[in-house]
Amino acid sequence: MRAKATWLAACTLLLAAGCADTLDGRPGPAPLPPPTREAIAWADAMCPTLHRLDRAKSAYDEVDRGIDSRLVQYDLERVLRNAPSIDRLAPPLKALAPAGLAAADRLTEEVLTSIDQALPELNRLVGAPGSLAGLTFEEVERRAAAADKVLDGIQAGSDDLTTLTAEDPAVKAAHARAEGCAPPDRTPPRQPRDGTDTAACAAGACEVLIPSGKSQLQVGTHQFTATVTPDDVRFVEESDGGSSSLSTGAGGTLKWAAPGQSLTAKVSWIGEQGAVVDFATG
Repeated sequence: MRAKATWLAACTLLLAAGCADTLDGRPGPAPLPPPTREAIAWADAMCPTLHRLDRAKSAYDEVDRGIDSRLVQYDLERVLRNAPSIDRLAPPLKALAPAGLAAADRLTEEVLTSIDQALPELNRLVGAPGSLAGLTFEEVERRAAAADKVLDGIQAGSDDLTTLTAEDPAVKAAHARAEGCAPPDRTPPRQPRDGTDTAACAAGACEVLIPSGKSQLQVGTHQFTATVTPDDVRFVEESDGGSSSLSTGAGGTLKWAAPGQSLTAKVSWIGEQGAVVDFATG
């Protein structure tokens, strides 16, 4: 018993030098040195890059097909126009110094190569600025589907980093220290005034947490279909004159004007649970 206690004490004091796994004197694995600044900077850039790449890949599938066809076409055009914007993901990675970790630097090269290979076809499908405006719904749908296929062909994604952190302790250590790899906020920094009681909005003024996904919401005289994604909140309103759609991300403000009355929506937070929106009628 005394020998075991002595061994445990030695392990505690000499951890930096390694310790025996067992009492028979066999050396255990030496602890890893702390991650370098270059490795942490790599993870800090790679995590949000792969998240945005994943979001770009899912944009086409998230288009709501259950609304007015004119709004569906507008959304498909938006998805198509945004597809080549993956080129904005490359500069932060190109500016990185080598991480000093073979697997990490290899993933960087794979991401950059995949983006470079996808861009020519994505730009061809979008065409010249303004060229989408005169296209039929069927042609916009065809091009958006083709762009989605190109994006899906990019093999790199968050799953690659998840696998890498599980297989490589050095990458895992850098990942743990990088602020850009922190999990998204699960709850808002403060609870909204009316909590999740969206019925409170019927009077025209409320501050509520609208759940992720699609839900029905009445705010004063407005009847909305609200859709919350990780990137934005969208409000679709059907009326005798057709459909309208407005969307914004966290920190944005939307406004609906009506004779003698206007409605404002301020989106203060978007997270895993949904979006906090403050409605005011004036």
